[in-house]
Amino acid sequence: MRSIYDQKLSDTLKTDFNLAKEHTYFGAVQSNLGRLIVPKNITLGLGLATGIGPANSTVASAAKQAVHCFVGHGCTGDTVHIYGDLRIGDGPNNLASLRVNESSALVLHKGATLFIEPGSRLEISREGALIVEKGVSIVLDRGTIQLQGMLVLE
Repeated sequence: MRSIYDQKLSDTLKTDFNLAKEHTYFGAVQSNLGRLIVPKNITLGLGLATGIGPANSTVASAAKQAVHCFVGHGCTGDTVHIYGDLRIGDGPNNLASLRVNESSALVLHKGATLFIEPGSRLEISREGALIVEKGVSIVLDRGTIQLQGMLVLE
């Protein structure tokens, strides 16, 4: 995926990546993360105040973010595997949400870190799953986890 405006991620990230809206775009944006793997030592950012896309991007992000990402679309289940870092939001002006839809899962593997910044949230819908392996760090800095589906602690 080159930017948040692509339809769906379906890959293993090779470098840090930020899904955010461009400085010229107004309003909230959505993105389907699809089947994605975030390897160890790689960060997937949602709505961060850095450049958009890969770490070496020169495309500036908007000063205020409202980014809504999801895993799974309709009846299609997807799984996102995090071995590195997942950062949701970047403070009160850069809000993001990640919704794990029905039949889909977010898997936090040993050594992974999940950061949820103020005003941002992770939502696990009914029949969605958050799977957390032993050795995962979850940092809630006044962020929120809304759990209606399954929480599996391994």
